[in-house]
Amino acid sequence: MPNLWQRLFPPSTPSPFAVRCDEDLVSVAFDNGAISQFTWSQVQRVRAWKLDCGVVDCIFLSFDLESRTINVHEEVRGYHDLVQVMESRLPELRRDWWSCVAFPAFATNHTVVWSRPGTHSEDTSDHSKNPRV
Repeated sequence: MPNLWQRLFPPSTPSPFAVRCDEDLVSVAFDNGAISQFTWSQVQRVRAWKLDCGVVDCIFLSFDLESRTINVHEEVRGYHDLVQVMESRLPELRRDWWSCVAFPAFATNHTVVWSRPGTHSEDTSDHSKNPRV
């Protein structure tokens, strides 16, 4: 029987395992050796949501760029550093985003964390159907 991460990220789909960021650049490394990078200025919207994994939930951040979305979950090395930098880099970020996503347990709780002025923040696409990049 496949374990939790094998069910979330089948072998044919690369899964994120590490993220590094600074005031300008975010780099996400995948288990297949690929690296996706983006600058904070490319971010159009940030969404948070939760995936019910049976016994526990896993919180994801979805970074919507112009032509793609990069998803990073809380088990990825560097996730907490990413959250700290995100909170300092994105003006008018929703400060209560974590509690809005975390509670109640086992509900997806899609939440727009930040949206670039002029974008449609009410769009709450269900990224939980495809938690990969």
